[in-house]
Amino acid sequence: MGIRLSALDNSLWNLGIASGTIGDSGNEMLGLIRTYNWLTEVDSEDGGAINSRYAIHDALGSKTTFDGELLVGAAGARKTGLSVSLFSIGGSDQIGRLESGSLRFQNETFEAAGIGDWNDYPQIVGTEFTAEGELMIDGTATWAELMANATSQSTLEVVASITVNAVNFQAPMLLKSAGFGGGHRAPNKERVSLVGRLTSAGMTAPTYTSGAYTLLQYLLYYPAGSAGRPLRIVPGGDRAYAASNVILLSSDIQFGRRQLLKQTFSGQVQGAATVGDATP
Repeated sequence: MGIRLSALDNSLWNLGIASGTIGDSGNEMLGLIRTYNWLTEVDSEDGGAINSRYAIHDALGSKTTFDGELLVGAAGARKTGLSVSLFSIGGSDQIGRLESGSLRFQNETFEAAGIGDWNDYPQIVGTEFTAEGELMIDGTATWAELMANATSQSTLEVVASITVNAVNFQAPMLLKSAGFGGGHRAPNKERVSLVGRLTSAGMTAPTYTSGAYTLLQYLLYYPAGSAGRPLRIVPGGDRAYAASNVILLSSDIQFGRRQLLKQTFSGQVQGAATVGDATP
């Protein structure tokens, strides 16, 4: 029986983002990655005839996707919920009541591969962003009350402003849902969710701080029609998994009281991925 590879054998996880730095050194993200997955799969269709009892699948094409979870900040100095300094909805800062929350972006894509292409080639055509928060209730009016009393959309239109690790996100949003509840020996809490309603000039650009660049920021400002960035992973042994072009499909940043900041992400290869010798 041979030696099995483990997480300790991972030696490289590099996403080649040119406009900014993610990770401990350049775009090397190995020091931030907690978990990740790489998956190649084929689309197929049953080609069995009318009298075929058993399926006879034929391959139609291939795609490669990846996902994972990142921490924020260098080892020994990870960023936590204490790095969240602003959670404002409609000009009212809720940071004193906030227990947890998230900010998420998701790209919509269309398939740009032609009839003769074996590999998928997704291209970005739009971006959706959402925010959520769980807050303690202190006797003041809740967002659930505001939503219940709303009689028009204008009542639900707010500007959300969230600052995480000294990087600010601000945009016009729409209150999507709000509710509250309680439990045995627990504080009453309300939960609020918002969705974006961005005009072309409606977003205040995040203030980039040295060492604080995140995948979330990159996804937000990545030009929709651009080619992707290179990705290279060495999970151990002598093999490297690589792609010349990948795009991020989604990314979110999650924060909570007495918790480390975490980012989840997912993406897809544009065209072919390769597996070969790990030697650069």
